[in-house]
Amino acid sequence: MSAQRIPFVLMLALGLTMMLAPFSIDTYLPAFPRISEALGVSIQSVSLTVSFFVFSLALSQLLGGALSDRYGRRNVLMLGLINTPNEQTTAAMRVIRTIAGIREGRIA
Repeated sequence: MSAQRIPFVLMLALGLTMMLAPFSIDTYLPAFPRISEALGVSIQSVSLTVSFFVFSLALSQLLGGALSDRYGRRNVLMLGLINTPNEQTTAAMRVIRTIAGIREGRIA
């Protein structure tokens, strides 16, 4: 039995996609004071968006496997890499963070 060599570029691309969810949280949390100031809301209201993100991340990982089996892993991964727009209100921020969680759950 011979071992197949995995191209370095593929390993790098997969590693970078697996990094997106933790990177998203780690870069988002320190910005809470500025986000709450820019939107004119409390930090507690902004912190609720993390709950939406984590919940949707977990849910999309459950559903992502079935979608990958049905439509192919590449298609689901490419759909998950779609970027989301900037938020202007906390309600929009909750929706966008939920979409981001779903997107990153499909990647992971």
